[in-house]
Amino acid sequence: MWAAVIWTDEASIRTGGGQIFVTRYAEEKYDIDCCVPKFRGYLSWMIHGSISHGNKGPLVVFEKDWSTELGYKKKTINGDVYRTYICPNIKAFAWELWQTL
Repeated sequence: MWAAVIWTDEASIRTGGGQIFVTRYAEEKYDIDCCVPKFRGYLSWMIHGSISHGNKGPLVVFEKDWSTELGYKKKTINGDVYRTYICPNIKAFAWELWQTL
């Protein structure tokens, strides 16, 4: 029964750490409760994958132009992206899987 189940998930991957910037007032220099780290100068990718019992589906790397503007300098992935780019990959993987059962 579990051989016919497909699990899917996505993840965001960051590389290059960059410099760490901390936001605080000058008098709070050593107050650990007032330190808020901010990371700049890194690269990130969003990926999507599928697995099943003994099988791996395609790993899809999201393209930058798939995202839509959400607000000032903020982008997001919406349902249209999943329907256009992700679901066809899951469907193809499911079709291959059902052929082997």
